[in-house]
Amino acid sequence: MKLVIINGTTSTGKTTLARKLSKDLNIPAFIRDDYKEKEFDLLGKSPSFKQLAAIHIKSDKHLYKVIEDAVKRDESLIVESNFTHAQGSKIKNLIKPNTVVVEIFCFANGFRVFKRYASRYKSGKRHRGHRDYLWYPIVAVEAFGLSKLRYRPLKFSSNVLMVDTNDFAAIDYNAIRKFVAEAKNA
Repeated sequence: MKLVIINGTTSTGKTTLARKLSKDLNIPAFIRDDYKEKEFDLLGKSPSFKQLAAIHIKSDKHLYKVIEDAVKRDESLIVESNFTHAQGSKIKNLIKPNTVVVEIFCFANGFRVFKRYASRYKSGKRHRGHRDYLWYPIVAVEAFGLSKLRYRPLKFSSNVLMVDTNDFAAIDYNAIRKFVAEAKNA
């Protein structure tokens, strides 16, 4: 069983990478925002701040359940989100010693992250339920240095690949795919 964790700061291409790896390696993926968006749609309206927080907590619980079920079935899984170390501790408790854990940590410089975040929201392509404008101040503060305190590699194994996403065109996707496909427990 292989657990592929796609982690990193906001607006660094984690979701795009998770979808592509899922398709190319034929491994199911849990995209946290997809889960949240289904919950937003069930509300039928833009969530209040309280509802948004509740959906975030519910998505955590669902993520842990998806991982737990995959480990029990011994089936590989890709999970994508910006994981904090508190979440990482919970995930670590779900994996077995024979689970091959691979982590791809995506990062970019602060200005680029904030610009992508704002552009993504303004484009109208991002589900409005996220209410991204509420988080502008937090993303701005994190983007300019504090994200390194909150989001850093979980390092469950030596299979950690740091991916600089400042220039999406410069990313060697084939090397990332190969890294994931060939990863083994050390």
